[in-house]
Amino acid sequence: MSVGPMFSVIMPSYLGEYPSCAQDRHAKFLRAVDSVMSQSFMDWELRIVSDGCDDTVELAKRFAGSARVRISKIPKQNLWSGVPRNTGIKEATGDWIIYLDTDDMWGPEHLSIVSRGLKEGVVKDWAYFNDWYWDGEAFKERL
Repeated sequence: MSVGPMFSVIMPSYLGEYPSCAQDRHAKFLRAVDSVMSQSFMDWELRIVSDGCDDTVELAKRFAGSARVRISKIPKQNLWSGVPRNTGIKEATGDWIIYLDTDDMWGPEHLSIVSRGLKEGVVKDWAYFNDWYWDGEAFKERL
């Protein structure tokens, strides 16, 4: 019997500047966190791991009042290092690990759909849902 939540959502974050970095990363980070906070399925924790970036810590403080949100700061790693994700995994208390990048977002039923798939045995050990892509004019769901 688990003592933690069903899902540990791991969100590694570096919002500092680097070559070819995306635009509006602060807004995208907030959008990503909001998409977790807006889930209809509530048995989760969010582990935000700041990769040496004070911006991440400052933005995440607005969610720190939630018992489900945990913020960790580690020393800056090399770009694309696995250390931030692995740190989140080490700190996780959930039965399942699920990732969300800071420039992505979920629909409000995402975790509900994943949970249902796990409980019904449709998903054994890997979940792949809600794959959307940009076709140059609009987002479309990949079927």
